[in-house]
Amino acid sequence: MGIMKLKNKLRVLIIISTIFFVIVGGSLTNYINHGKNLQVEEVLFQENMEETLRKLNNELKDLETIVIDWAEWDAMYNLLDQFDQEFINENFVDDVYELFNIDYVILANDEDEVLYSGYYNGETITEVSENRMLEFLLFQGESGMLKSDEGPMMFISKPLNNSESSNIPKGSLTFVRKMDESYQKQLQYDLNVEFEVYFDEKTIVATQESEHGIVASLAHLEGQYSTMRIEVPFLNSEDGMIMDFQLENRVQNLAHEYNVINVTMITVIILLIGVVLDLSLKYAIVDRVVDLNKQIKKIKFLENTSERIEYDGEDEIAELSGSINEMLEQIESMHEKVLLYANFDEMTGTHSRKKGFMMLQEDFSSASSGALTLSLVYIDMDNLKTINDMYGHAMGDSLIADAAMLMKNVIPKNSYIIRVGGDEFLMVLREKNYQEAQLIVQSLKKQIIDFNDVSQKVYKVSLSSGIASYSDEKHLKELIEKADSEMYALKNERK
Repeated sequence: MGIMKLKNKLRVLIIISTIFFVIVGGSLTNYINHGKNLQVEEVLFQENMEETLRKLNNELKDLETIVIDWAEWDAMYNLLDQFDQEFINENFVDDVYELFNIDYVILANDEDEVLYSGYYNGETITEVSENRMLEFLLFQGESGMLKSDEGPMMFISKPLNNSESSNIPKGSLTFVRKMDESYQKQLQYDLNVEFEVYFDEKTIVATQESEHGIVASLAHLEGQYSTMRIEVPFLNSEDGMIMDFQLENRVQNLAHEYNVINVTMITVIILLIGVVLDLSLKYAIVDRVVDLNKQIKKIKFLENTSERIEYDGEDEIAELSGSINEMLEQIESMHEKVLLYANFDEMTGTHSRKKGFMMLQEDFSSASSGALTLSLVYIDMDNLKTINDMYGHAMGDSLIADAAMLMKNVIPKNSYIIRVGGDEFLMVLREKNYQEAQLIVQSLKKQIIDFNDVSQKVYKVSLSSGIASYSDEKHLKELIEKADSEMYALKNERK
């Protein structure tokens, strides 16, 4: 039996080593990054879940706002004492039902006598059936979801009041919106994610933070897809409405591509090292390979992809070092993209809610210690829903992007903008007091006027804003709510 030559031994060793390091390197890389990827994935999904909850709650809030506006109308209040059929005929028409996207309207007095009932089927308005009317009257003054044979319904009922504070509320005005199949499809489009709706005989326990009893949870973060579940309680049933959303694990999928590149890098390194060793066993070559391997191990041990291989010459080892540096640059670039995706809003370029509020909490702590003058401007876009309904959500997204651009034009260099969610933004002004914040808002308004004057788009940018400067607030939430309250007060004055 012949003796295996050293060159062949080396080749066998290289083959065995290649297989070993590919498996071990891939497993080690996956192990190191798996926990981090799950954390980033969970942060992104948490923001997605909060945004979905916010939109669902806003659906109920919007309907509730409409009912309150009508219930506080003096003419509606007077109907309880002196019924006016002409007023009913003029105001409860097809266009009103379609404008506010409502299906049922009930107007009743304190004795549960129904003065008006209407059901709009998309073509005509008819009286509400007796059984349906009795069901609605059981929940006068309440807000939430109802279970029915027509599917889930958004139910808002408010007592009537007028502008004279001496008059006590009486009667009730009820608006109901069906969540039928067409409405669910529209909601899926608005949320940009598909979901499945079904009912489960279980008691949904709402937390203190949940609005309208709606709660949400994340499950199955592993694999290609994750599940987000939203549970909505019914006013008239022990059942709960379950909405299951399937979300793509984008960070983990991106990380999988990263792992493939990393394993490929290890494979290429070892194979190229084997080729060099096979061509020459001179000490100078072996020493350079050993040096190269040390640098690779250092980068791997420190997990610092900003490190680069130092090399000289123009031979195969130099080319190998250059290829490794190129792959390190690709890995570093991909890592930066992942961080950018997590820290910034893709549509507007403003800070994401998670990252922005982390920065804001630090600034609030500095303001609390007296080291920083801090002012907030809470901004809400006007008429976004109208633009979405009339021209589609692509045009609505364009409106949001233009508004963010105008905000970035006036924001000082040491300050920043947070997209709170949907059409709401928060301008964080460092080293600016209330009067200086007002000047910035005035500058933003001028920017908007100039933009609208020259813009040929179908919409006009219009914003409502509220300013709050730190004084002695104990918690950041108080300062934000202060700006938010001023914004809504000014918005209501403009109506």
